[in-house]
Amino acid sequence: MDNNTAILGTSCGEIILENLDKLKPDHNTTLPIIIQEPVNRAGRGCPDGERHFQRPEIIANPIYRILLKTGEGKSVIKFYLENGRLKKIVRNLLSRLVVNLEKDRQLQLVLQQPGVIILDQFKIQKELFISWLEDIEKLFPSESKFLHYSPNKCVREEIHNADGTIVVKKRRINPSGALYEHYGYLKSKLRRQHFWKRSDWQKWSLKYCNLQEGQDAAVWLATHLGPPDIVKQKWIKSYPTRMHRFRENITINQYIEEYPVIKGALGSDLLTWDFKNIYPDRKNLFFDRWETARYIIIEYLEDSKGFTGDDLGLYRALPALAQHNKDTILFYLLPYLLKSPRKSKTKKISIREKQEAFLIHANTAADINTRIERQQQICVATGSTL
Repeated sequence: MDNNTAILGTSCGEIILENLDKLKPDHNTTLPIIIQEPVNRAGRGCPDGERHFQRPEIIANPIYRILLKTGEGKSVIKFYLENGRLKKIVRNLLSRLVVNLEKDRQLQLVLQQPGVIILDQFKIQKELFISWLEDIEKLFPSESKFLHYSPNKCVREEIHNADGTIVVKKRRINPSGALYEHYGYLKSKLRRQHFWKRSDWQKWSLKYCNLQEGQDAAVWLATHLGPPDIVKQKWIKSYPTRMHRFRENITINQYIEEYPVIKGALGSDLLTWDFKNIYPDRKNLFFDRWETARYIIIEYLEDSKGFTGDDLGLYRALPALAQHNKDTILFYLLPYLLKSPRKSKTKKISIREKQEAFLIHANTAADINTRIERQQQICVATGSTL
């Protein structure tokens, strides 16, 4: 993606974030115009057909054997045979069948022991996820492995300070993918059904403060707006108490009224601190998970029927393009996934108008603010939002 292209649009961002998995913009990208003969999108089945599933190594594949045990599992294989790939809903079904089987195994082993009625822990090791991933890759060769599982990893980041010094930090990226997401869902479900109880809650709370000290800090915050240093200390100490209030399903307005300091100049800093603790490593999640998001967007675009003219040529050229060119085309075509709002009772916003509102072209980084201001003026004139 061109370094000098700024991308705007809340709705488009929401579509990506629903299925997210890794954004790595590239540069020096142009938009090639390629027009080909019409092709039929339907009927793109598995290249080797049923012969692929008759190979000895596939017959012995553990994931394949799991799928053959149920009608739902067989439907996953059938879908792949007919389409040559798995859609998100089918991929989620595959993950559910695989992870549920491991959950049942752990429950059976523990609950068969006399007197045991609750799990001390429900844990699937990284090695088992990787083993599943390798089997899925062999079974469904056209599938991107990032869609099913991506292990946690650390990345090095260089922070350039104003004085010219460079600080190198490590940032942890959490696991992701359909298998891991269903694993997280099952843990929450088991906890709600009282089959599993987290044993680390007390240690986690003590990481911040003594419980009574946290309650006292929360009471203090309810009646004080400063000084800033003390407010920040009390905010950190009151974290477990405030999170407990959140779990009581109070509204945002009630929460703000209980802690009026949020309304002041310190409010954004205090909420940012909470966000980092509740969602660690989420700040750059969109950029970290583009690798998976790319395939999700392509799946949605394949179901879109509105391509015309040059845009149809760009869509057809996607498989042959280099990744950095492919990313630019995907952003350019994203407005096709948005439902068109109406300009009036009889007219809807056109694709071209949506693209012009979504992409801002700037020749240099210095031009970006000017272009944004111009777009704001256009939005004000048309009664829309930026």
